Amino acid sequence: MLRVRPSVTAPRSKFVRENPIPREHDPCLVAFRVPLNVNKIQIRNYLEEIYKIDVVKVNTMIYLGKERRSHRTGLRQKKSDYKKAYVTIKQPFKYPSLEEQRNMGKPTGTE
Repeated sequence: MLRVRPSVTAPRSKFVRENPIPREHDPCLVAFRVPLNVNKIQIRNYLEEIYKIDVVKVNTMIYLGKERRSHRTGLRQKKSDYKKAYVTIKQPFKYPSLEEQRNMGKPTGTE
C-alpha cells in the first residue's frame, strides 16, 4: 500500500522552545509554544520535516491568558491565550547551529 505523506506548511508564527516541565526533566521531552490553530499532526509533520527528528508523541495544552487590573486606573487587561506542545522525541533535542539554519531548505548536492 502506498503511503502518502501530507505536505508540510510552515506556520506564520514560529515555534518557540520553552523551559521543560519543573519536575524531573526527561531530555527527550521538549516543550514548544505554538500557534493556537496548529494541531498535533501538523506539529509532528513540521518537526519531522524541518528539524529531521523522530517524534514519538505530541501532547498539547491550551492556556488561557491572565486578566490583570491596573491598580491606578482600574482598567482590565487580558494577556493573549497560547498553546503549548509537549513533544517526546527519540533522541535528546539539540538546537541547530546558525550555519545549519542558513542551509536548511537549500539543496545539498549540485546536479
